[in-house]
Amino acid sequence: MSTLQQIKKRFLSLQGQEIEIAKQAFDECSQAAEDLIAGQLAQGIKSSGEKAEFSYSPLTIAIKKTKSGLSAVTSHLTNYDTGESYAGLYAKVNGSMIEFGTTSSKEEDISDRMDGQAFKLTQESKEEFIRQHVQKAFTKKVREHIKL
Repeated sequence: MSTLQQIKKRFLSLQGQEIEIAKQAFDECSQAAEDLIAGQLAQGIKSSGEKAEFSYSPLTIAIKKTKSGLSAVTSHLTNYDTGESYAGLYAKVNGSMIEFGTTSSKEEDISDRMDGQAFKLTQESKEEFIRQHVQKAFTKKVREHIKL
């Protein structure tokens, strides 16, 4: 059993490692961020929280009517088409920055249609991501380091 002094010593040994532990926690939770972005895209919600203003052409609507699922939605912008952009979603830490995007060749087109606000979390999604995912992973990592 650890004494309070041992726990304090292990806790103090974490100084200077906080950022690295936070990065590890984020990496563990990146799929949740990707899922939140996919949900926003499916609803046509920009990172500002506003609906994307976009109208499909009559030809695009006719083509979409032959499809199913998100590919068939014409009431709002989903950016789904073949699903390639959704499958390629990523969230990663690069230095001190967090990057969101897709590996799809359509990234620029999607970003343009959503005024550059396609691949970022809304404030509500950020709060959910941090509260429900990152904080828990960070706490777990700290507990592992101090052996609680």
